[in-house]
Amino acid sequence: MGIYIWLVPEKEERNYFQGIVDKLAKKYGACSFIPHITLYGFRDVTDPHDIVEFSRNIALKPFGLKPLEIKHSDKLTQTLFIRMEITYELESNYLLYKSKFITDYPNELNPHLSLMYKNRMESEDKEREAADITLPAKITFDTLQVIKRDKGSIKDELDVSEWIKVFERGLQ
Repeated sequence: MGIYIWLVPEKEERNYFQGIVDKLAKKYGACSFIPHITLYGFRDVTDPHDIVEFSRNIALKPFGLKPLEIKHSDKLTQTLFIRMEITYELESNYLLYKSKFITDYPNELNPHLSLMYKNRMESEDKEREAADITLPAKITFDTLQVIKRDKGSIKDELDVSEWIKVFERGLQ
């Protein structure tokens, strides 16, 4: 199974971005999902217990990231997304997982908050949607979630509907 460590925005910002995700999903026939940044990922995990326990006990505080720009690509997990700055806090949190767990998953620190997962979406549609989105000056992340997908990596739009939250905690 695949395991993903997500950082989720605080409630007001989460609601704002959830509204965008839901609107785009409905308009383009895609799956909705919780707005997040993937901090770290694991594939071929047989038991997520150690990852969940580490996530439960790790000392993490809420922190803010500046959204840099809205971008798009032909990659499913970056159809339409917000590229985020890399800060000391974000990199430190990433390195905590990287130093604790050895994995063959390609874990590059590439912070982005996805707004849409859609195969075969026209570039003109992506650009039009991006132009309609207003970004805040900063997005505060105050929740950590451990997400699993029994079949591993995301390759298709419907794979998004198979994410299951196995653990959640506030950052303090």
